[in-house]
Amino acid sequence: MFLTISDIKTIAQKLQQLTGIDYPGYASSFFRRRITAALDRLNLHRLQELDDILATLSPRDAIVHDISVPATEMFRDPAFWRALKKLIAGKQTLSVWLPEIANGYELYSLAIVLRQLGIGGARIVVNYISDRSLSEIRSMNIPAKIDEVSRSNFERLEADDKYDNYLDTAAEGIRLRADLLDGVQFRRGWFMEADVEQYDLVLFRNMLICYGPQLNEKAAKRLCESVADGGLLTIGIKETLGLRQSPLVAVNQNEGIYKRGIK
Repeated sequence: MFLTISDIKTIAQKLQQLTGIDYPGYASSFFRRRITAALDRLNLHRLQELDDILATLSPRDAIVHDISVPATEMFRDPAFWRALKKLIAGKQTLSVWLPEIANGYELYSLAIVLRQLGIGGARIVVNYISDRSLSEIRSMNIPAKIDEVSRSNFERLEADDKYDNYLDTAAEGIRLRADLLDGVQFRRGWFMEADVEQYDLVLFRNMLICYGPQLNEKAAKRLCESVADGGLLTIGIKETLGLRQSPLVAVNQNEGIYKRGIK
């Protein structure tokens, strides 16, 4: 479906009214690309059909899911995960927030790293914005092509254990073990509307780049508010916080890792 600039703005505003998510604040090129693909998957040919679609919960949920940015593989950017392991090694416990995820690759990668480091009983809170996202997270089947890349990334973590230790061999295909999510708290809703809590680690990689300047700044401030003293915030390796005055300092700018104060 071809969408004009006016169409894009109208859709973004309608979705914001229905979901509370600031889609008008997204980068226009990103939102155009994602919403066009989402509507094509629903086989819409005329914009007039959209109102009926949005009035139905399931298709609306599918659109919100498709706009979200999915992680593409396990342990994406292995150098980041190696750097993070060094920074959290030796901690007895940890509180972690993943403000927005569309699938489970980032979450499972984190859970495996915590197992490797022997950090038991970590409190992990995950915000998701569609029921389809939650379904994909909880039944994490890995396509063979992504499994191949994920195995390669895992080897670059320089760990002593094996990738296969974290797979459910009883399941059909390639599936990550469900017990990796034991104790994870799932919260439905957009992270910008969530109550402010503070965490030792906030993972928000490769999302700020999808926002326009104003939403980017608002999100960066919200993320910084959620980092406890001595805690870490991680963003994408091609992203910057973009704040004039940030309470966080870069401890590994190449890998997008920032810290609040010194503990």
